[in-house]
Parts: sequence; C-alpha cells; structure tokens
Amino acid sequence: MSPQWFEYRAGRVKASTLYDVCHTSTDTPSLSLIKRICYPHQDQVNAPQLKYGRQKEANALAKYQQLTKELHHDVEFHQAGLLISQEYVFLGATPGLLVKCSCCGEGTVEVKCPWTVRDGQLCDLLREKSSCVSECEGSLRLKKSHRYYYQIQVQLFVWKREYCDFVLWTCTEIHVDRVKADKEFLLPLLHAAEGFFKTVLLPELVCRWFTTGKENQPPVQSLPSTSAAANVARGNQPPAPSQLSTSALANPAQPKCTANVADASLRQYCVCRGPEKGRMIACDSPACAITWYHFKCVGLKKAPKASKWFCDSCRAHQSF
Repeated sequence: MSPQWFEYRAGRVKASTLYDVCHTSTDTPSLSLIKRICYPHQDQVNAPQLKYGRQKEANALAKYQQLTKELHHDVEFHQAGLLISQEYVFLGATPGLLVKCSCCGEGTVEVKCPWTVRDGQLCDLLREKSSCVSECEGSLRLKKSHRYYYQIQVQLFVWKREYCDFVLWTCTEIHVDRVKADKEFLLPLLHAAEGFFKTVLLPELVCRWFTTGKENQPPVQSLPSTSAAANVARGNQPPAPSQLSTSALANPAQPKCTANVADASLRQYCVCRGPEKGRMIACDSPACAITWYHFKCVGLKKAPKASKWFCDSCRAHQSF
C-alpha cells in the first residue's frame, strides 16, 4: 500500500469504521478507534482471520464474477479505490469491486470469507451469537444491526450506487445477498459521524488531544478554529501555524485543545507530522484535514503563482 493511500485515509471515517464510530461515546471515545482512524499506517493488523480474508478474497471475487456473468447481461467489473464523499468530506469508502450490467444497473460488491466456517458450511453462521446473517424465507440475509450493513450503506452512499452484492464465500460454497441502499437508515448515522469528526477526530488531528494525554498538555488559551476550514468558509486565509490560538470546536462542551500553540514544537503539521519549520503553505480547501504543509514535503521551491493552492489529496478528490 502506497504512502498516499494511508495519507488519504488518515483522519477520515471509513465505511469499515462507521459502526465503531456510532457505538462509542464522544465524551470518552475509544482510544484504539481514534488511533485506527487518525494513524492508519500504524494500524496494520495481521490477525489470522484478516490474513485469511485477504488471501481468499481473489478466489471469492473470481467465483462471484463467474456466477454474475451467467445470470446477468452485459456485465462489467471494475476495481475500486478509496473514494471521498463530496457531501461529507470526512467520509470515505473502498468497495471490493464495482459491478455494472444492463439488467440491474450499477452496484458495488463486498466480499467476506468467514474464518469461523472456513472448513464448514455457511449455514453454520446462524449458530453464532454475533453472526452477520439471519435466515429469512430459507435464505441467508445480512442483519441490519451488523457492522457489515453499516459498511455497505456507506459504500453505496459515497459511490452513488443503488445496490451491493454481499458475498459470503468458503472453499466449497458461495452465497450472494443483494443489499439495497437504505438512506433512511444511514442519515442519522452520518450525522453521528459528523459529530464524532468535529468533536473527537479534529482535536486529535490538530494537537493529538486524546493520544498524548490531556493531563500532559500545558494549559494555555484555546484555539479559535481548530481547522482552517472554519476560516476559509468565512472567506479568510487560515492563520499561520504560529498564530493559531484555537477556540472550542463545534461543541463548546467538548474539551478545548490546551497545547501551547506559541511553541511550534508542541504542534504537528504537514503529511510528515513535523513541527512548524521553514517555509510553509496552506491548502485552500475548506475541508483539508491537514491545512499546513512544508514546501519541501509537497515539492515546492517557491510560492505558487496561482491565487489558490490545494494539496494533492484535496485536488484529487474534490471539486472547487
């Protein structure tokens, strides 16, 4: 996986983490969840279940493609990368595959290779307390309460698709459950995710509020707008790093960042997460998660002639 892949994911709620975001408290959020979202390069888990799923995914997709071609007309398959939502720029999703046919239109594909039934049958999943499926009219259906349902709904929303083929695979069988877009289900979750982003992820991205330990941060004045987004939205250039003074974020009841912003060594900027140093440039995107970059890190030798400058991430995934 490229450094850019980790960079674009950092600080964003992905489809696979929405369930966890909606099931943690913004007052006492899960520290492991914060680290997983904000520092994805450090979260490379190699549990047997995950390794098995990654190893078998290609086999499952090949079998799915074979079956789909037999049952549908003019079928096309395309690989999918990380896509950032245009409406909620803190949200991203990466389906296992994109599918299109003349009979059903455009959809996504999400594959799961259950470790617990790798040597058994898919129906054995029904015996599991935390099973992702239930039996409905003699068929396995994905539970709305399961994290996979949350994941799929985010994928459909971000990619603007109407259905997802949820694929369960073992070495001996495959099951496909078509899941339709459920906007009524998703809307309150998006609002919850937005609140989590503003009150938990932004303070962490700005000054590592949760992972450095609040008690270790020296008390000073609070920052008037942790993200440059608030300033840019009002038509103002984001403050220079050394001028940041941050006020409460979206919710005044949430903790204020107390890092001493006058001391640049206590703050981190840019994709390198380094201190304020040398010449720096601010991304003009109101949704940029980083805002300030070192000239050297973004390949600049002198200030751009254009009136506005955007980082690679914002330039690639947003329209202005």
